[in-house]
Amino acid sequence: HLARKQLDQAVAAFNRAVKLAPRQSEYHYRLGLALEEKGLRGRALGAYRAALAIEGAFAEAEDAKRRIAALGKK
Repeated sequence: HLARKQLDQAVAAFNRAVKLAPRQSEYHYRLGLALEEKGLRGRALGAYRAALAIEGAFAEAEDAKRRIAALGKK
């Protein structure tokens, strides 16, 4: 399925980005989005939390906080 393959590629790309620039909160956040879309809730939570730990006020920080709260309720 094409969408599944694209998600796998997105996760791989953001994992590489996180390894190359581990202090970039945006990369952790984007990795979280891809993981969440794949249904990998625990890993997505970890990525969102890592993004906020690096920088609590990055552009998508409020969305990351909402996603953490929502995933914690599931």
